[in-house]
Amino acid sequence: RQSGAEGRAPIAFAPRNRPSALAALLGLIAGRRSIRMMQVYQSGEALARNFARIGASVLVAAQEDFSPEVVQQLRELGCAGIALTEQGADFAAGLDRVTGPADPASPASPTFEMLTSGTTGAAKLWPLTYELLERRFVHGNSVFGEGALANAPPILLCYPLCNISGLYSAVPAMVSGIPIV
Repeated sequence: RQSGAEGRAPIAFAPRNRPSALAALLGLIAGRRSIRMMQVYQSGEALARNFARIGASVLVAAQEDFSPEVVQQLRELGCAGIALTEQGADFAAGLDRVTGPADPASPASPTFEMLTSGTTGAAKLWPLTYELLERRFVHGNSVFGEGALANAPPILLCYPLCNISGLYSAVPAMVSGIPIV
């Protein structure tokens, strides 16, 4: 909100499997923001190029992912950048305001746009509504929904948080209060 991004403006999220990314994910979901996931495990040049392609107003990523190429791309597009550390989050230097236009194709209600596998070319964003995620990830997951894991050891988050497997591992566990390692 402090960046001036419109309420329905998509937020690009390039998460590393860290507590700070899980906290940011919960904040974005709680704020009912449209989230466009990005694969963070790539060069700064590729991350900058892919950010430009997805049409978001803000990038949320780990502090070290704000390479010179990414910072330059955000400045050129008039986008804000929020750098995550394990102690919090703050704007990346000089990237505290959205000055560019919001994507006119932004959905009216919040969505989660996940990357496809990219087997037929560049990975594409696939939209999932928050309602679908709630139905499938929380209420439709019998293991989490029935409390079968209430006394189990923490869940190991071994899949990248930016893909559907990582999201499906993390979100139900967080909503159910199950620890994640």
